[in-house]
Amino acid sequence: MALPIRSWTPQQQAVIQAAPQTVLVNAGAGTGKTASLIERLLNLLDRDPSVPDPQEHPTSLQRVVLVTFTNAAAREMRERLSKGLRQRLELCSQEGRETTRQLHLRSEIAQLPRASISTLHSFCITLLRQYGHLLGLAPDFEILSEEEAHLLRTEMLAEALEHWANDEKSRRLLLGLLPGSQPESAVKRLTTEILQLHSFLEAHAQPGEFVASALNPFKQADSEDCSPSTWELWAQVVEYLREPMGEYLTALKPLQVSVPRSELTGTFLTYVEHADAIIGTVEEFLSESAQEPFIPAKEDLAPIRKPGSNSIKNESQKVVWDLATEAKSAFDVFSKILPRTSLSWREFQKEAQRQLP
Repeated sequence: MALPIRSWTPQQQAVIQAAPQTVLVNAGAGTGKTASLIERLLNLLDRDPSVPDPQEHPTSLQRVVLVTFTNAAAREMRERLSKGLRQRLELCSQEGRETTRQLHLRSEIAQLPRASISTLHSFCITLLRQYGHLLGLAPDFEILSEEEAHLLRTEMLAEALEHWANDEKSRRLLLGLLPGSQPESAVKRLTTEILQLHSFLEAHAQPGEFVASALNPFKQADSEDCSPSTWELWAQVVEYLREPMGEYLTALKPLQVSVPRSELTGTFLTYVEHADAIIGTVEEFLSESAQEPFIPAKEDLAPIRKPGSNSIKNESQKVVWDLATEAKSAFDVFSKILPRTSLSWREFQKEAQRQLP
């Protein structure tokens, strides 16, 4: 049963009341995905154990795994689940007698602190700590922080490149790639650029296809014994940016149409107003009628820090927070390829002529 604590749309009702089976939900931020998920789980937990049909028996939190991307979202799901279970138990208590259903709900509430509700990373770590011995892992293994992992990658790559550059032929190739540099500074610069490229490709949906496409002008140039045109290189970059920037625009647009600004104040209103400027820049880049092609600067597209989840006071602020999370994820996909300053075609042409042999 679904308690009448809110009105559900037909699509949400379909999710909530679907039979115990695999259900795929595709919906944007602020559309009630989390609320529908929790209500569906409450329905699966809140079934009368005395019903003879096994298909109608309640499930248990011991058999449930809820994973999300942030600790704040995991905490919110646990709080919503606790509130829903207690509301249903209170409704049962009004009947005046202890029932098997009440006993089951009390048991689920007692299990809630130990329920598997966490980020995906935390869930995987828990699995490895429980069963890592089957893989030869020590139970006291540690997870590297982002800073530690970056430092380790940098040190290992720099060491490998230094060893490679000891060869005279390799050193000439290195200095040819980075003219005007000393061997030591060239290794540092190449290390940085390789790591940036690796990070960028990790976020790409099809890195192999992108690399092949980006290298194609150079392969053609080799066969024709000439250099690839800077316009081809420019077109590769612009064409790559179109799709992820379109996704970014899709993530930001609801901030203009789904959120009443009269209900926003402080950091929430500041975030939405900043998003307006980003939307304008993205739309200008994607417009075929732009007077001159350009690649926006990273700082012109970067979303500002989203408001803290503990400052959410109403539904509109919650929608902004959810949309901000999606926008940040969409921006991270392509942010590493963006220049520090806005780059026009003419500026790109000058830089390419300076860098390319």
